[in-house]
Amino acid sequence: REREDMKAGMMEALSFGSSYEVYNNAQDSSPHEETDALGAPMSLYGTSKLLNEITAATYFNMYGISSVGLRFFEVYGPWGQAGTAIND
Repeated sequence: REREDMKAGMMEALSFGSSYEVYNNAQDSSPHEETDALGAPMSLYGTSKLLNEITAATYFNMYGISSVGLRFFEVYGPWGQAGTAIND
């Protein structure tokens, strides 16, 4: 809905949350950079976050609508969540 409002001129920009899960190898222990390859996430969650990023890029290309996606890497605090790249 927000993007439709933006197309109608009701909003200027959009921000959204993404995830480190958009990277192919999100479960490995190496640090990731913004320039690392994306695609083929290992989960449906990662796929949905990648789709958000692709949709945002498409809206910019088609309508000039700006957006900022924040790729969160660890949101569970100092003890983390078992099974994530940072805590394994």
